[in-house]
Amino acid sequence: MCGNPRGDFEIEGVSQDLIDRFSKRHREIDEKTQELLARQPEKAARNVQEIRANIAHKERARKIKDVGLTKMRSHWKKQLSFRERFQLHRLDRKTSLAPAAQRITPEQAVSWAEHHLFDRRSVVHEHEIWRHALDHARGQDFSLWEIQSITSRRDYVRGEQFQGKVTTREVINREWEIVCLARDGIGRYGAFVTDARSTNVPLGAEQRQAVEHILSSRDFVTLFRGGAGTGKSYTLREVHSALKRKGCPVQVLTVCQPKELALSNGDRLQLKANSKAQDGRRLANGELVTIEEIHADGRIALEDGRVLPKDYRQFVRGYAVTSYAAQGKTVDYVLFSDSAVKAATNDRQWYVTISRGRKGVQIFTADKHQLRQNIARSGDRPLALDIAKPEESFAHRLARIWKRDVAYVFDVRRSQHESAQRQAQSIGESESVKPSETVSQSQPIRQARSIAHKHHQTQTIRRGMHP
Repeated sequence: MCGNPRGDFEIEGVSQDLIDRFSKRHREIDEKTQELLARQPEKAARNVQEIRANIAHKERARKIKDVGLTKMRSHWKKQLSFRERFQLHRLDRKTSLAPAAQRITPEQAVSWAEHHLFDRRSVVHEHEIWRHALDHARGQDFSLWEIQSITSRRDYVRGEQFQGKVTTREVINREWEIVCLARDGIGRYGAFVTDARSTNVPLGAEQRQAVEHILSSRDFVTLFRGGAGTGKSYTLREVHSALKRKGCPVQVLTVCQPKELALSNGDRLQLKANSKAQDGRRLANGELVTIEEIHADGRIALEDGRVLPKDYRQFVRGYAVTSYAAQGKTVDYVLFSDSAVKAATNDRQWYVTISRGRKGVQIFTADKHQLRQNIARSGDRPLALDIAKPEESFAHRLARIWKRDVAYVFDVRRSQHESAQRQAQSIGESESVKPSETVSQSQPIRQARSIAHKHHQTQTIRRGMHP
């Protein structure tokens, strides 16, 4: 392809004469523009592009509707010479546009798409794998059909109740390990705080109950979740303060992806990690700041007088934030720009967005009908364990996934259970649990099984890593 000054492109190898011959609507606009300027020459001093745009919108002939592709192709071929048809036929015989060192196979493209998607979600639509594989392989010389052929032969796990959605056995095993980790850790540890009564007056009843539950938890994994606007961030700050007063080390974990970011004076940033400025003042995760000056040694001076150390690079541009990043924040007015990506908008993200504003929300969207459909869509993500036959027991499901018999699964679980008991006994009677407590009850099991169901808006507190 070759670019044009006006910003569009032409296909390399197609003659200009052929381009002009098939640019009928373009030629019609040119002719009508010349006729108008001949009748009203005083308009020549105006913006000719605006005149052309007005003619294109109001005066040119409308496209012919309900004409089949076969008929259109026949009409096009009549306008081509034998030599021109031969030249066009040779265009798709050219080699890959990608340099030899950058060429990848369809299998590599699919593998990349799988890693990219399943690293973020347990269950995806198969067409998402096709799209990301093609996007990764842009410039290569293979087709969608080849990508689809590869995914059809993949050993994906599919479910009748999840039409078009797939997962992998590796993802299912990973989820099962998380479930077992949480289940086997129930009641095995001492509480963070023995007397976990919160005295923070501004906390609501449910917030205070959540704080006391987290601080008194004896489980390896404790989940804390709630709807948008219920004060999850404020509640966790109280948990953080209580752990600090108790002398417990607290580490907040997040996932960052390094990338280059060109900055200049006056740029707005959103800080993405708690830390301290050079003068000891606090840097808060989610805070919006403005750059005053960038020093040669990498330090960044802010307009409020604080200076980001040269090794503090946990920030992104702060002119706008996602609804996810806006959780826990409240402003007077919200300007909501709807994403063109369907997956970015659902009922949960919508509620997070509109609940940030005290006085009002202004919505910008290119498609109101599509937005209505998106916000009615559930934001819950299916669990990989659900895509297997839901009527099967966990043991039967694991036996089928591992390609073993049920007895093997029970042997594995029994071995893990005995190992957990030995570990509990080794840490002393005060920290271990009674024998009757090591038997998982039905309600804790159901709670453990729903771990990955409810990971949206969830804060996880792990023993040894205390967010």
